[in-house]
Amino acid sequence: MEEKDIYDLWNSERQDISKESVEYSLRLLINRINLFEHERSARRKRRRKSLLTYAAAAILVPILILLSVKPQRPETYVTDLVYSAPVGQPQKVILPDSTIVYLNSKSVLISPSRFVTKERSVFLIGEAYFKVAKNKEKPFRVKTHLMTIEALGTEFSVLAYSQNDNVKTTLVEGKVQVEAVNREGSVKPRILKPNQQSYYDLSSNEITVKDIDAELYTSWINGNLIFENTPFADVIERLEIQFGKKIEYSNTLKKYRISAKFVQNESLDEILAPISEITYSKVRKVENTYLVK
Repeated sequence: MEEKDIYDLWNSERQDISKESVEYSLRLLINRINLFEHERSARRKRRRKSLLTYAAAAILVPILILLSVKPQRPETYVTDLVYSAPVGQPQKVILPDSTIVYLNSKSVLISPSRFVTKERSVFLIGEAYFKVAKNKEKPFRVKTHLMTIEALGTEFSVLAYSQNDNVKTTLVEGKVQVEAVNREGSVKPRILKPNQQSYYDLSSNEITVKDIDAELYTSWINGNLIFENTPFADVIERLEIQFGKKIEYSNTLKKYRISAKFVQNESLDEILAPISEITYSKVRKVENTYLVK
């Protein structure tokens, strides 16, 4: 993916996000790609050095012995793959270890083409649901701009859009460890149990854990949206993510909590209609922005 394409991924249809935030997100991704390139380059240099050392030593041994030595297989070249999900179009990705990932709208995942190190590490910007293939010898780690989530074999979702100063991790089954790291140091890791959600906020520099119904936060992978006594602001945040549209609303609507289920193929207009009835508000569309007042 070209740098311009990555820039457009965040910039399209999100006029509310400042240019600085988009540039920050882009730099995170490009820096991560450069990091992979640096690690690859270092491996190649080490391999060349080893080959030169081997060649120098080989000159000193008899030809007869050289003929009996079997050549070593060269290290398999590992490339880095960039997966992305356009606005409003979640994507299903299968990683080299058979881990299944559902990428939500406007999300990017970077993964090596093969997991050749002692851990399986991927980098996420956005939201994704992971069905991790079991491998006790190689822990699976999801790295974001603020947090690292580690699992052995489990199902969980991560919400980590880089324009936000927080990360949510929701555990469906298994066990994960969440660890947040900022410029001032690391925060004590926390262990999640099924139907628990961790929340890390950069300003408070704390990880909080609460019991939840995981289905409410992961139903989007099936094309559904389920809300159960959900704060109005959280409902709007979810709709903005799923449809890639800006939704502005009156502060007086924050007092409402929404309980509803919306199934596949329902448009944003069809979803906002009953919500406006529940909250005694009206919906108006101005260009690419919805006004709920």
